[in-house]
Amino acid sequence: MGKKDKKKQGLGAAKTAAKAAKKEEKAAAAALKASGEDDVEAILADILAAEAAAVAVTEAVAVEPPTPRVNGTFVPHPSRDGELLLFGGEHFDGARTTFYSDTYTYAPAKGVWSLYTSPTRPPPRSAAAAAAYRGHLYLFGGEFASPSGGQFHHFKDLWRLDGASMAWEKLELRGGPTARSGHRLAVSKGRLLVFGGFYDTLRETRYMNDLHVLDLTADELVWSTPPTTPTDVVPSPRSGFQWVVDDADGSAVLYGGFCKAPPPKKSGRAHAVGKGKAAKASKGGAAIAAAMAAEEAYDGRGTIMTDAFRLRPDTLKWGRVKKGGYAPAARAGFGLHAYKRLAVLFGGVEDEEGEEELVSRFHADLFALNLDRGKWHPLTLRPPKSAKAAAAAAARRKRRKGRR
Repeated sequence: MGKKDKKKQGLGAAKTAAKAAKKEEKAAAAALKASGEDDVEAILADILAAEAAAVAVTEAVAVEPPTPRVNGTFVPHPSRDGELLLFGGEHFDGARTTFYSDTYTYAPAKGVWSLYTSPTRPPPRSAAAAAAYRGHLYLFGGEFASPSGGQFHHFKDLWRLDGASMAWEKLELRGGPTARSGHRLAVSKGRLLVFGGFYDTLRETRYMNDLHVLDLTADELVWSTPPTTPTDVVPSPRSGFQWVVDDADGSAVLYGGFCKAPPPKKSGRAHAVGKGKAAKASKGGAAIAAAMAAEEAYDGRGTIMTDAFRLRPDTLKWGRVKKGGYAPAARAGFGLHAYKRLAVLFGGVEDEEGEEELVSRFHADLFALNLDRGKWHPLTLRPPKSAKAAAAAAARRKRRKGRR
């Protein structure tokens, strides 16, 4: 009888929670209707219906540069050396936010932009992530918002762009990462890696540190999640980090990131490691009290990470990269690119959140992480030589060669 009573109580609590959630949804829908703004899902449906009329990929060469935007996906072209590819992004004009779904290529050597329109393409979005493999570009996730910014939609779809035909294709796969933005993609040894990101509903923001893998060499594409144990090293939840793939062994080296969330709740059981029941209870209680105090003290400010990790391709296990040398100051929004045996970092911003204002400090410095030794050091760019100086240097090299 006792078990049945408990089961009924559990069902009653679940029904109460479901009713409360439904009531909240109705209230939100009523508020949305009163504001006169269309539902974000309806906006997306209209956009997709309008784009369905296209029947073939069109190309417009030497077009005007893309309109101003942020958080677009700007990556090397998957099949054309020396060219770049831009997809999507967003722009806020002070009153309304516009999201884009256009695909541009840019040839720096010629200074020429080209615009491509595919009969199928990802819906408008920003903060998506992409990675290239064998002439194709894979794009996952991102976010979309209503013009007023009052509603958010996070994507969990996977798209593939053929670099030769410039046609987009949606890959319908089961499972995989949940909806998110601010995550990153990389390809290591033929496997697509997805890590981190965040999900924001305006009522709740959740940061993630899950890893998902898609073997691009398999006959059938299937998402998988590498198992972890409580003793495994795993980067903390974050978005906006950067990583590079080490060509020497195919490992992914991750640095930095951002998280704006209270410290995770910790159970006494996970932290009670003393000898004997009394010690376990004492340490467990202390851990719970410390976690509660940290959560209560959280003031809503974000945290910028300055740690680094390496993901091994053979085991798909994380390991810490010890911080050595002269590392960059804390920052977010930086660029990171692999060059020879270095991971080169440029720029970024550090925000100081006050009670009434946000003060941002931008960086324009260069640092390099030696991928072999795990040490940071600053880089200084030399100014370009004049034609006269370059000719003199060439003449000196020629004389030295002649004396040999």
